Amino acid sequence: MGLAHRIRATTSPPPIVLMSGHANEVAPELLQSLFAAVLHKPVDAAELQRVLQDVLAGAETSSTGDRVAP
Repeated sequence: MGLAHRIRATTSPPPIVLMSGHANEVAPELLQSLFAAVLHKPVDAAELQRVLQDVLAGAETSSTGDRVAP
C-alpha cells in the first residue's frame, strides 16, 4: 500500500490496478481511494485484459464490475 500512496501523491498519477489474493483483508475505502481497479486472484488472462483495457479507457472497474473511484 505504501507504493500506491507514493504514486497517488505525484503530480499526475497513473491509474493503479491491484491484483491480490488478500485484497479482502484491506478496508474497502482504502482500496477505492488508491486503486482504479481491484482484481482478486486467481485472475484469468481474459479478465485481466478486460480490466486493463477498461482502466486505460477511463472506465475504472473492479473484477466484479463495481466502479471503483481512483
